[in-house]
Amino acid sequence: MIRYVILVLQVNSLHHQAIGEVDNDLRIVAKSSDGIVEAVEYSHPTTFMVGVQWHSESMASTSFEMNNLFSELIKSSSKVLV
Repeated sequence: MIRYVILVLQVNSLHHQAIGEVDNDLRIVAKSSDGIVEAVEYSHPTTFMVGVQWHSESMASTSFEMNNLFSELIKSSSKVLV
C-alpha cells in the first residue's frame, strides 16, 4: 500500500528560473500552486539528496520543516564513510 502525505508549506520562492525536466533518478516532491517544481529527491534509498528552489537557510530558525532539512543533511553526512 502506498500512502501519500500532503503538506502545504509557505516558502520564500521567488525565482526567474525553474526546473524544466527531471532526470529518472530524481522524483518531484514539491510543486508550487502554479505547477513549478520546488523540490526534488534522489531516488536511491541509501543516499540523501534533496534539491529545493527556495532559501531554506533563511527560514531554518523559525520553521521546523526547514530546520529539519538541515538536521537530516547533518545526520546523513555523519553516516558517510571516508
